[in-house]
Amino acid sequence: MSFVVVAYAVASTPALIFSIIASPNLLVLTLPSLEGFKHAEFSALDQWVRKYGFGETTGIDLMGESIGIVPSPAWKAKHSKEPWYPGETVIAGIGQGYWKVTLLQLARGVAALADNGWRNRLHVVRERRDGYNAPWKPLPQPPAVRISDNADHLRVVAEGMMQTMQPGGTGAAVARGAPYVIAGKTGTAQNTSRKGNISVNPHALPLSLRHQAWFIAYAPVDDPKIAVAVMVEHGGFGASTAGPIARKIMDAWLLGKMPEPEVNPDVIAAGGHSTALPANAQAPTTTANAPQDGATATGKANNGNASAPTTQAQAPVASR
Repeated sequence: MSFVVVAYAVASTPALIFSIIASPNLLVLTLPSLEGFKHAEFSALDQWVRKYGFGETTGIDLMGESIGIVPSPAWKAKHSKEPWYPGETVIAGIGQGYWKVTLLQLARGVAALADNGWRNRLHVVRERRDGYNAPWKPLPQPPAVRISDNADHLRVVAEGMMQTMQPGGTGAAVARGAPYVIAGKTGTAQNTSRKGNISVNPHALPLSLRHQAWFIAYAPVDDPKIAVAVMVEHGGFGASTAGPIARKIMDAWLLGKMPEPEVNPDVIAAGGHSTALPANAQAPTTTANAPQDGATATGKANNGNASAPTTQAQAPVASR
């Protein structure tokens, strides 16, 4: 399978699906606290999260990737004088604590869920040629890696992500009116703790203290063509900030529907100019096209001896 990529616990199936749909912190925190998990070796959790590609680079053909942080007793011993507490295994199980991930890692992880459990290396360039008269040759990619051999586990996660986008789910507003079925998950990386039992409205905080807004998705569910991971720095909530951006990306890729130009009322009120184009103007075009007849958006690198190499840019692709 080939498609474009833009960049919990032990429980009964109904409870796990509900924890994905509604993101209730109390339930999710309770699940990994069940007897048997409290005394489990962290190595089991570490092993599973690394299957999704966390704690390593994705291998994409771009520079500057970070590996993030997969917290563990060994990692903490290297970076802190404090011991690893049992409660840290619990919060690490829901992605909190010392965790740090990149957008590309999340995009590859959700792409693996879309691809029936196969994790592929992300790549921007598909083919190259050594000279203008030489034939194009595909760049070899490493074999895909399984994130899980249990089809039931993958099915439950997919079901939870689909229901997240249905009425009652945290991502329902994002999927409203879409002519295709979306599997998605909202998320919030919190910068500020609660004050006792009182929740803090992130939009009322200074910008530097507001939460990071996350959203991941793939679509269409029955034949995935795109996997998306969106993060809005200090955006507040994933459903209201990152989710709508992901929807516009998916509409553009799957339907050819480009986002409407946005007018900033603050700029207009200050006597400035809107960034929206005049009614008779045309938006700039690029050389990258959406895939036709199920093809993927892939680029080519031309390494000529007499001329500078040329490239065609496009979104990263996961394929095997």
